[in-house]
Amino acid sequence: MTENKIQPAPDEPAAPKELGSAFDLLGRSFEIVKKYWYLFAVVYAIDIIITIFDALNPYRIFSNQNIDSSSTSVSGLNENFYIGVAAVSALVALVVYIYLFVARTSLEVKTTAGKSPTLSEILKDGAKYFFPLLGLVIFSIVIILLGLLLLIVPGIIAIGRLALAPYFLVEGLSMKEALKKSNQLGKQYFGKVWAAIGVMILIGIGAGVLGLVPIVGTLAGTAMFIAYSLVVPLRYQQLKKLG
Repeated sequence: MTENKIQPAPDEPAAPKELGSAFDLLGRSFEIVKKYWYLFAVVYAIDIIITIFDALNPYRIFSNQNIDSSSTSVSGLNENFYIGVAAVSALVALVVYIYLFVARTSLEVKTTAGKSPTLSEILKDGAKYFFPLLGLVIFSIVIILLGLLLLIVPGIIAIGRLALAPYFLVEGLSMKEALKKSNQLGKQYFGKVWAAIGVMILIGIGAGVLGLVPIVGTLAGTAMFIAYSLVVPLRYQQLKKLG
Protein backbone atom coordinates (compact mmCIF):
# COMPACT_ATOMS: atom_id res chain seq x y z
CA MET A 1 0.00 0.00 0.00
CA THR A 2 1.45 3.37 -0.98
CA GLU A 3 1.64 6.16 1.56
CA ASN A 4 -0.98 8.87 1.25
CA LYS A 5 0.88 12.06 0.39
CA ILE A 6 -0.24 15.66 0.27
CA GLN A 7 0.03 17.07 -3.23
CA PRO A 8 0.91 20.80 -3.42
CA ALA A 9 -1.52 23.11 -5.19
CA PRO A 10 -0.42 24.24 -8.67
CA ASP A 11 -0.35 27.89 -7.60
CA GLU A 12 1.62 27.34 -4.40
CA PRO A 13 4.91 29.28 -4.23
CA ALA A 14 8.08 27.23 -4.30
CA ALA A 15 9.53 26.24 -0.96
CA PRO A 16 12.43 28.42 0.16
CA LYS A 17 15.79 26.72 0.32
CA GLU A 18 16.28 28.15 3.81
CA LEU A 19 13.48 29.17 6.11
CA GLY A 20 13.56 32.72 7.34
CA SER A 21 12.48 34.02 10.72
CA ALA A 22 8.96 33.23 11.86
CA PHE A 23 8.49 36.99 12.24
CA ASP A 24 8.82 37.25 8.47
CA LEU A 25 5.50 35.44 8.18
CA LEU A 26 3.57 38.18 9.96
CA GLY A 27 3.31 40.37 6.89
CA ARG A 28 2.10 37.51 4.72
CA SER A 29 -0.48 36.58 7.36
CA PHE A 30 -1.82 40.13 7.42
CA GLU A 31 -2.14 40.26 3.64
CA ILE A 32 -4.05 36.96 3.46
CA VAL A 33 -6.45 37.88 6.27
CA LYS A 34 -7.02 41.29 4.72
CA LYS A 35 -7.84 39.68 1.35
CA TYR A 36 -10.27 37.14 2.83
CA TRP A 37 -11.45 39.19 5.79
CA TYR A 38 -15.11 38.22 5.25
CA LEU A 39 -14.27 34.51 5.55
CA PHE A 40 -12.15 35.03 8.65
CA ALA A 41 -14.98 37.09 10.15
CA VAL A 42 -17.26 34.06 9.78
CA VAL A 43 -14.90 31.47 11.31
CA TYR A 44 -14.01 33.85 14.16
CA ALA A 45 -17.65 34.89 14.65
CA ILE A 46 -17.98 33.64 18.23
CA ASP A 47 -14.63 35.17 19.25
CA ILE A 48 -15.70 38.50 17.74
CA ILE A 49 -19.07 38.41 19.48
CA ILE A 50 -17.43 37.63 22.83
CA THR A 51 -14.96 40.47 22.24
CA ILE A 52 -17.75 42.94 21.56
CA PHE A 53 -19.59 41.97 24.76
CA ASP A 54 -16.33 42.20 26.67
CA ALA A 55 -15.65 45.61 25.17
CA LEU A 56 -19.05 46.80 26.38
CA ASN A 57 -18.45 45.41 29.87
CA PRO A 58 -17.08 48.67 31.35
CA TYR A 59 -20.56 50.17 30.93
CA ARG A 60 -21.96 47.52 33.28
CA ILE A 61 -25.09 47.23 31.17
CA PHE A 62 -26.16 44.14 33.04
CA SER A 63 -24.65 45.06 36.40
CA ASN A 64 -26.03 43.04 39.29
CA GLN A 65 -26.08 46.24 41.31
CA ASN A 66 -28.97 47.49 39.21
CA ILE A 67 -31.10 44.41 39.77
CA ASP A 68 -33.38 44.09 42.75
CA SER A 69 -32.51 40.79 44.38
CA SER A 70 -36.11 40.29 45.47
CA SER A 71 -37.28 40.35 41.85
CA THR A 72 -34.86 37.61 40.81
CA SER A 73 -36.16 34.92 43.12
CA VAL A 74 -37.77 32.04 41.24
CA SER A 75 -39.38 28.81 42.20
CA GLY A 76 -37.39 25.59 42.22
CA LEU A 77 -39.15 24.46 39.03
CA ASN A 78 -38.34 27.68 37.19
CA GLU A 79 -34.77 27.60 38.47
CA ASN A 80 -34.29 24.10 37.08
CA PHE A 81 -35.78 25.24 33.78
CA TYR A 82 -33.35 28.15 33.51
CA ILE A 83 -30.43 25.91 34.43
CA GLY A 84 -31.50 23.45 31.74
CA VAL A 85 -31.80 26.19 29.13
CA ALA A 86 -28.38 27.52 30.11
CA ALA A 87 -26.83 24.06 29.86
CA VAL A 88 -28.35 23.39 26.43
CA SER A 89 -27.30 26.84 25.22
CA ALA A 90 -23.76 26.25 26.42
CA LEU A 91 -23.64 22.88 24.65
CA VAL A 92 -24.93 24.37 21.39
CA ALA A 93 -22.41 27.20 21.64
CA LEU A 94 -19.61 24.68 22.19
CA VAL A 95 -20.62 22.61 19.15
CA VAL A 96 -20.82 25.73 16.99
CA TYR A 97 -17.43 26.90 18.26
CA ILE A 98 -15.81 23.54 17.44
CA TYR A 99 -17.47 23.54 14.02
CA LEU A 100 -16.12 27.01 13.27
CA PHE A 101 -12.70 25.98 14.56
CA VAL A 102 -12.63 23.11 12.07
CA ALA A 103 -13.80 25.42 9.27
CA ARG A 104 -11.11 27.91 10.35
CA THR A 105 -8.41 25.25 10.09
CA SER A 106 -9.54 24.44 6.56
CA LEU A 107 -9.58 28.15 5.67
CA GLU A 108 -6.07 28.60 7.05
CA VAL A 109 -4.68 25.70 5.02
CA LYS A 110 -6.38 26.75 1.79
CA THR A 111 -5.48 30.44 1.93
CA THR A 112 -1.87 29.86 2.97
CA ALA A 113 -1.53 27.42 0.06
CA GLY A 114 -2.48 30.16 -2.38
CA LYS A 115 -6.03 28.93 -2.98
CA SER A 116 -9.18 31.05 -3.06
CA PRO A 117 -11.78 29.13 -1.03
CA THR A 118 -15.45 29.99 -0.93
CA LEU A 119 -17.57 30.21 2.20
CA SER A 120 -19.47 27.11 1.07
CA GLU A 121 -16.23 25.11 0.79
CA ILE A 122 -14.94 25.90 4.24
CA LEU A 123 -18.33 25.34 5.87
CA LYS A 124 -18.58 21.95 4.18
CA ASP A 125 -15.10 21.12 5.49
CA GLY A 126 -16.28 22.16 8.95
CA ALA A 127 -18.86 19.38 8.82
CA LYS A 128 -16.67 16.87 6.96
CA TYR A 129 -13.75 17.03 9.40
CA PHE A 130 -15.72 17.84 12.56
CA PHE A 131 -15.34 14.50 14.31
CA PRO A 132 -11.88 13.55 12.95
CA LEU A 133 -10.39 16.88 14.02
CA LEU A 134 -12.21 16.83 17.35
CA GLY A 135 -10.76 13.38 18.02
CA LEU A 136 -7.29 14.55 16.99
CA VAL A 137 -7.47 17.62 19.24
CA ILE A 138 -8.65 15.58 22.25
CA PHE A 139 -5.88 13.04 21.66
CA SER A 140 -3.28 15.82 21.33
CA ILE A 141 -4.46 17.57 24.50
CA VAL A 142 -4.21 14.34 26.49
CA ILE A 143 -0.68 13.65 25.20
CA ILE A 144 0.46 17.22 25.85
CA LEU A 145 -1.00 17.29 29.37
CA LEU A 146 0.64 13.98 30.21
CA GLY A 147 3.90 15.34 28.85
CA LEU A 148 3.63 18.53 30.88
CA LEU A 149 3.03 16.47 34.01
CA LEU A 150 6.25 14.56 33.27
CA LEU A 151 8.70 17.36 34.12
CA ILE A 152 7.24 19.77 31.49
CA VAL A 153 9.90 19.11 28.82
CA PRO A 154 8.07 16.11 27.27
CA GLY A 155 4.99 18.30 26.97
CA ILE A 156 6.93 21.00 25.14
CA ILE A 157 8.29 18.37 22.78
CA ALA A 158 4.79 16.99 22.24
CA ILE A 159 3.44 20.43 21.33
CA GLY A 160 6.10 20.81 18.64
CA ARG A 161 5.47 17.32 17.29
CA LEU A 162 1.64 17.63 17.19
CA ALA A 163 1.18 21.25 16.13
CA LEU A 164 0.92 20.56 12.39
CA ALA A 165 -1.37 17.52 12.57
CA PRO A 166 -4.68 19.45 12.18
CA TYR A 167 -3.49 20.94 8.89
CA PHE A 168 -2.53 17.55 7.47
CA LEU A 169 -5.90 16.15 8.57
CA VAL A 170 -8.03 18.78 6.78
CA GLU A 171 -6.01 18.13 3.63
CA GLY A 172 -7.37 14.60 3.54
CA LEU A 173 -5.03 12.43 5.60
CA SER A 174 -6.34 10.06 8.23
CA MET A 175 -5.79 10.90 11.88
CA LYS A 176 -2.99 8.32 12.06
CA GLU A 177 -1.21 9.65 8.96
CA ALA A 178 -1.69 13.28 10.05
CA LEU A 179 -0.07 12.54 13.41
CA LYS A 180 2.74 10.64 11.69
CA LYS A 181 3.47 13.47 9.23
CA SER A 182 3.30 16.10 11.95
CA ASN A 183 5.62 14.09 14.16
CA GLN A 184 8.14 13.70 11.33
CA LEU A 185 8.25 17.40 10.51
CA GLY A 186 8.09 18.40 14.16
CA LYS A 187 11.07 16.20 14.92
CA GLN A 188 13.12 17.32 11.91
CA TYR A 189 12.28 21.03 12.22
CA PHE A 190 11.51 21.29 15.92
CA GLY A 191 13.05 24.75 16.31
CA LYS A 192 11.27 26.11 13.24
CA VAL A 193 7.90 24.85 14.43
CA TRP A 194 8.38 26.25 17.90
CA ALA A 195 9.58 29.57 16.48
CA ALA A 196 6.19 29.97 14.79
CA ILE A 197 4.37 28.88 17.96
CA GLY A 198 6.48 31.33 19.96
CA VAL A 199 5.54 34.22 17.67
CA MET A 200 1.86 33.36 18.17
CA ILE A 201 2.36 33.30 21.93
CA LEU A 202 3.87 36.79 21.72
CA ILE A 203 0.94 37.94 19.56
CA GLY A 204 -1.45 36.51 22.15
CA ILE A 205 0.36 38.33 24.96
CA GLY A 206 0.28 41.55 22.94
CA ALA A 207 -3.44 41.12 22.31
CA GLY A 208 -3.97 40.52 26.03
CA VAL A 209 -2.10 43.70 26.93
CA LEU A 210 -4.16 45.69 24.44
CA GLY A 211 -7.25 44.14 25.98
CA LEU A 212 -6.49 45.95 29.22
CA VAL A 213 -7.48 49.17 27.47
CA PRO A 214 -11.29 49.41 27.62
CA ILE A 215 -13.29 49.05 24.40
CA VAL A 216 -10.77 50.14 21.77
CA GLY A 217 -7.95 48.05 23.18
CA THR A 218 -10.14 44.95 23.51
CA LEU A 219 -11.31 45.21 19.89
CA ALA A 220 -7.81 46.02 18.62
CA GLY A 221 -6.33 43.05 20.47
CA THR A 222 -8.72 40.58 18.86
CA ALA A 223 -8.23 42.17 15.43
CA MET A 224 -4.46 41.92 15.81
CA PHE A 225 -4.61 38.27 16.83
CA ILE A 226 -6.80 37.37 13.84
CA ALA A 227 -4.66 39.39 11.43
CA TYR A 228 -1.51 37.51 12.44
CA SER A 229 -3.12 34.13 13.14
CA LEU A 230 -1.60 32.42 10.07
CA VAL A 231 2.01 32.22 11.23
CA VAL A 232 1.82 28.51 12.14
CA PRO A 233 -0.12 27.40 9.01
CA LEU A 234 2.28 29.41 6.85
CA ARG A 235 5.18 27.63 8.53
CA TYR A 236 3.31 24.36 7.88
CA GLN A 237 3.19 25.12 4.15
CA GLN A 238 6.94 25.80 4.14
CA LEU A 239 7.85 22.63 6.02
CA LYS A 240 5.44 20.48 4.02
CA LYS A 241 7.39 21.31 0.86
CA LEU A 242 10.73 20.63 2.54
CA GLY A 243 9.48 17.37 4.08
